Amino acid sequence: MSVSSNIPTRKSELKLGFRRAGRGDGIYLFFEPQSLPVSRQILERLTADCKKNKIDCIIPCLSGIGSASGSVFALISEFYGELLALAEKRGVHVALAMDKLIEDCFFCPSSPVPEETRKKLSAKILNHREYYCSEGEHVEMELGKYTLMSVSAFDEENAQTIEISEHIKDGVLSYDPPVGNWVVNAYTCDGENILGDGMRASLNKMSYASSSEFLATVLDILGEGVARHVGKTLSVIYMNDICFDAPNRRNWDGNFNNKFREMYNFSPEPYYNALFYGIGEKTTHIKTLFMTCRARMLREGILTALSDFAREHGLELISGITEPKLADCSWLTGDALGNFEHSSCALLDKAYMYGINSLSLASSAGQNFGLEDVFCELYGNYYTISSKIMFKDAINAYSRGCTRLLVHNPEYVVDDTKDSFNRKRLLALSSRCRHLLRGGSHVSDIAILYPSYSMHSEIYLYQTSEDGFEYPDILPYNDHMTVVNMLSYYCGQDTVLVHPHVMRDACTVSGKRLKMKTRSGTNSFGVIILPGMSVIDIQSLRLIKEFYDNGGKIIATGRLPHYAAEYHPEHEKEVDENDFMHLDEYATSLDTEVRETISHIFGSETSIQSKLKEYYHNKNSNGGEAYFLCASKTTSDGTLFCDEQLLKRILQSFKIPLDVYMSSLPEQMGYDALNDIYPNFSRLGLNVTFPGGGMVNHIHKKRHGLDIYFFSNTTDTKYSGYVFIKGMLCPTALNPATGKRQNISYRYVNYNGEVYTAVRLHLDSCQCVFILSPEGCSPKRKVQSIPKIDSIELNFLTE
Repeated sequence: MSVSSNIPTRKSELKLGFRRAGRGDGIYLFFEPQSLPVSRQILERLTADCKKNKIDCIIPCLSGIGSASGSVFALISEFYGELLALAEKRGVHVALAMDKLIEDCFFCPSSPVPEETRKKLSAKILNHREYYCSEGEHVEMELGKYTLMSVSAFDEENAQTIEISEHIKDGVLSYDPPVGNWVVNAYTCDGENILGDGMRASLNKMSYASSSEFLATVLDILGEGVARHVGKTLSVIYMNDICFDAPNRRNWDGNFNNKFREMYNFSPEPYYNALFYGIGEKTTHIKTLFMTCRARMLREGILTALSDFAREHGLELISGITEPKLADCSWLTGDALGNFEHSSCALLDKAYMYGINSLSLASSAGQNFGLEDVFCELYGNYYTISSKIMFKDAINAYSRGCTRLLVHNPEYVVDDTKDSFNRKRLLALSSRCRHLLRGGSHVSDIAILYPSYSMHSEIYLYQTSEDGFEYPDILPYNDHMTVVNMLSYYCGQDTVLVHPHVMRDACTVSGKRLKMKTRSGTNSFGVIILPGMSVIDIQSLRLIKEFYDNGGKIIATGRLPHYAAEYHPEHEKEVDENDFMHLDEYATSLDTEVRETISHIFGSETSIQSKLKEYYHNKNSNGGEAYFLCASKTTSDGTLFCDEQLLKRILQSFKIPLDVYMSSLPEQMGYDALNDIYPNFSRLGLNVTFPGGGMVNHIHKKRHGLDIYFFSNTTDTKYSGYVFIKGMLCPTALNPATGKRQNISYRYVNYNGEVYTAVRLHLDSCQCVFILSPEGCSPKRKVQSIPKIDSIELNFLTE
C-alpha cells in the first residue's frame, strides 16, 4: 500500500489531522552512507530515530559509497535486506532508490547481468559522419554495423537534400553526387563502445522495453530479502536525475524513425541534417518535430516504465529530472513539464533559493496531470546551511505548491538565530502543511502557456569530446520562468503553467474565462500569458483566439509566435505572387494562420519590424484586451525579458478581480539569476546572501468544501499588511508551526466590483499561516455595509 493513500475526505478530518500532526504526513528522509556494509547498530539507530520523529520513509542514497562493481551489487542487496527487516519492526517505510550507483553496477563488466542483456538495454547515441565531396568525386563510405538512421547528400548552397539510402549495399555507400557543392551525411544509432575510455554504459531511457526490463532485473538481483517487502515496508520507488545523459546529450534510439512516422505520418530520414545545422526554410519545423518526438520517447520510456512498475507492485512513485529549475531544458531533459505527468519532483540543492524555479514547474504539473502529491528534494549538497535556511526552504516549497518534502540530513547546521529552529518543529510544520495542501485544486487566475514547442525548435545537437556536466545553451527569448518570478515576487500573483497538451485536451472557453478541468478539479483563468516563443501549436492558439474574442485578457512577452508546431510536407504551399508583403517570407498554410491570428489578437502593428515600442495594445468590442510587452532587459544568463513594473500596471488595468491581493508587498526586482546555472548563481553571491532574505508567497487550494490559503514570509523583515481574498469568507487562521488557532481581524470590502475579505496579516521573518474558510459560508456577524475601495494599498481598516 502507498504511504500516501490515507487521504482525509471530510473537513473535520482535515482539521483534526492538522492539530495532531501525525505519521502519514511526515517528511521522507535520505540516508546517505559513505560506504557499505553499514553496521546493524547504525541501521537500528536510524530506524528508531525515524519512528520517534515520525519520518514516513527512508530513501537510501548510495551514490557516495565508491566505484561500481558486481560485488557492490551484492552489498546493496545485503544492505536493503537488513534495513527493510529493521524498518518492518519499527513500522517505518523504505524506498527503493534507483540511483546512479545501481545503474553503474548493472552495466559494469563484473555485473551479474549477462553481457548480451547489458548491451541490449544500454543507451544509444546519435553519431554524425560527414564527407565533403569534390567536383565529380565518387564516394565510397563504410557505414559500419550500427543502426543506420539516415544517409543523404546535402547541397549547402541551395539547401537541397537527396535521400541516398538506395545506394547502400552490404554496409557500404557507393554514390556519385550531382554537380555542385555536396556533403554526404550519415547518421547512425551507435552502442556503448563509442562512449569513450573510462565511460560506463547507461540505461536506454528512451525505450520502454529496456527500462521495464532494467527495473524488473534489478528487483530480481536484489533477491528475496527485498522482494518480500515490496508493496509493504518497501512502499516507494525513487529515481532522480533523469535526463539525456550521453555525451553532448545525443541519446537516441533505433526505433526513433518508426516513432516519428507514427506521430507525424512521414519519414524523418531526409531531414536529419536539421539536427546539426540549418537545412533552409524548413529547419524550425523539422527541429520542432524531431525534439518533440525525442522528448516523448523519454517520457514514454523510463518515466512511463517507472509508473507502470510502481502501479504493478503497489508502490508510490517519485521521479525527478536533472536540473528542473533550468528554463532551457529541451536539450537536457526534453519536455520538462510533460515529464512530470506521472510524478512531479522539484529540486532545491547546492544553496538556499537555488532551484526554486522548479517548484513552479512541479506544482503546475500537479495541477495539469491531477497528481495528489508534489514532491520537493531539499538540502542536498548545501555548502552552508543554518536552521533558519532549513525553515525558509521548507516554507518556500509549500507556498509554491509542494506537498511532500524529501530531506537530506546536513552534517553540519549552524544555528544563526537566538531562537534557533529545532528539527522537531520543522517535522511538525511539514506534517501539518502536507495534511492541508496535498491533492485538491490549485486556484489561480493567471495561466501561462508552457512554450515546449518553441524550446524544441531552438535546439541544435553537436558532436565533440565530452568534459564534465554539460548545460544547455541559453535561448534569449525563453522567458517563461522569469515571467513566473515577476508575477510572484513583484506582482504578488500566483500562476499555473499549462502544458500545450492540457490546453488542447482539458481546456475550454466559458464566457471571458478559460476553464481547465483535470483530475485535481476545475481551474478558471481570467488572464492568459504567452511567454516569449517562436512556435505555438495551432489548437492552443485557436482556443486563445476564442478566449480573446469572448472578452478575455491576454499578455505576451518578448517574442510573438511565428510558426505552427504542426507540420507535414503536404502543408507546404506556394506564396501568392500578388502578395508582395510576403514574397520573402516562408510559410506553410498553418504558419499563415498563426501569423494572421497573432495579428488579429495583438494588432497588425506587431508585425512591422521597423517600429520599436515598449508595448503594443489591442482590444475588441467584447472587452477582450491583448498586450505585447517587448523585451527591455537582460538577465544574468543572457535571457531577454520585459519590465516588471509594466507587467504589474497592465494586470491592474484589466480590472479583473483576481483571487488574492497582498498590500505592502516587497516589490523585488531583478531576480532573473534564479534561472541561472549554479556557477553563475554562486558568482553573483546569491549562494551566500540572497537579497532581502527571501520572498513573500501565497497559494490557494480547494479541498472537500474548504478554501485553503497559505501565506508565507521568508524575507529578513516582518510583513505587515492586508491580504484581500475574493469572496465573503468566514476565515479561521491556523499556525502550522504550533498547530493552534491564531487570532485575526478582517472586514469585507468591495474592490473591482467584487466582495473581498480583507484580513490583517502579520508575519514575522520565516513565518507562515493558513487561512481556512468553508465554501459558501455565511458570516457569523451581521454585515452592515461593504465599503468600496479603489486601491489595495489604502490603509482603510482600523484594528
